[in-house]
Amino acid sequence: MIAENGEDWARERLEEYLGKALEPSREMPAFSVPDHLGWHEQGDGRLYLGIPVSSGRVVDSTQSCIRTALHKIVERFRCDPILMPSQDIILSEIRPQDRDTIESVLREHGVPRAEDIAPAARWALACPALPSCGLALTEAERVCDDIVAGIEARLRHYGLEHERLRIRITGCPNGCARPYTGDIGIVGRMPGFYSLYVGGDFAGTRSTARWPTRCRCMRSPRRSIRSLLSTRPPAQWAKALAISAIASGCRPCSERSRSGAKAQRRPFPDIRSADNLKLAGSGWR
Repeated sequence: MIAENGEDWARERLEEYLGKALEPSREMPAFSVPDHLGWHEQGDGRLYLGIPVSSGRVVDSTQSCIRTALHKIVERFRCDPILMPSQDIILSEIRPQDRDTIESVLREHGVPRAEDIAPAARWALACPALPSCGLALTEAERVCDDIVAGIEARLRHYGLEHERLRIRITGCPNGCARPYTGDIGIVGRMPGFYSLYVGGDFAGTRSTARWPTRCRCMRSPRRSIRSLLSTRPPAQWAKALAISAIASGCRPCSERSRSGAKAQRRPFPDIRSADNLKLAGSGWR
């Protein structure tokens, strides 16, 4: 109805229903994604602390005893924990005089600080996938850290380690980690196979485009990335990084040669194993 009658008509009707005149529309501020990790003023004299949690999994491991640390801090300082859509956690209602003690507890238990984490890992998302989700077709959470570490290595190689990059990984096309709007989306399609989506943006205001599930190996993926880094708009360099990642770990899919004969089919590696995909180590260097 608005498309047919116009905005002025809609405003008049609303004013009739409400019985008062509507104020002119206000300009919306530019959309931005706030970073709640680290220490922040709460607004009432107290502080809140955003703690990064890989894939939202609060569990003790050999690298970090985050569950034990959080339990001690909440029990001792009576903080209010707040779960974030980014899979991280906020501890609120912290007195300023308790800040140093809380940081000491986190260090003792190996919990990384927000400023010690590269942007790629800081903003990465992954759904639980296997074995928790009955809809999952392949892994997501359990391979997220290895995939992100590989992308971080590629970013460091080209001096982009400080770029904010959203990497989102899901175990099925339902896309619970919102892979269709991030810089790089990795979507499970079947056991060991993923679709790659690139070209979104950090704020999640632009949809990604699907890259072919089976990518051919590039003879020189680094050269193709370097050619895009001169201008380096987000959609282009994110795509270049993603293509390079696939090219570093995947073998060529079958294709018909010019003579019409079928080329030898080489299976894709199982992405459930970071070693097979070569997402970490020599495959990414």
